[in-house]
Amino acid sequence: MRGSLLMRVLIVDNSAADRKLFRALLEAGDPDLELFEAVDAAQGLEASRTPVPDCALVAYTLPDMTGPEFIKELFSANAEEDPFAVILTGRGSGEIALVAL
Repeated sequence: MRGSLLMRVLIVDNSAADRKLFRALLEAGDPDLELFEAVDAAQGLEASRTPVPDCALVAYTLPDMTGPEFIKELFSANAEEDPFAVILTGRGSGEIALVAL
């Protein structure tokens, strides 16, 4: 968290049900989070410009790019801010884990 008590979290997932679930879980754990949502990578990158999120929860598969590609773009656009990212997938495997790293 940079400069304030609020942590900014960006949720990037094209599933409305998944975004709703992640939002509910996060708000139950910490109601002081500032949550942003995006349905695809383009919208997520736009939302991450101002303010830069402290953390991004990103689906592995997005309509316009993969989660790892999104995170690479996020980090390159915000290298000085050093955001944290988590890739979310319902189909985890060793191969997906290696790509995500």
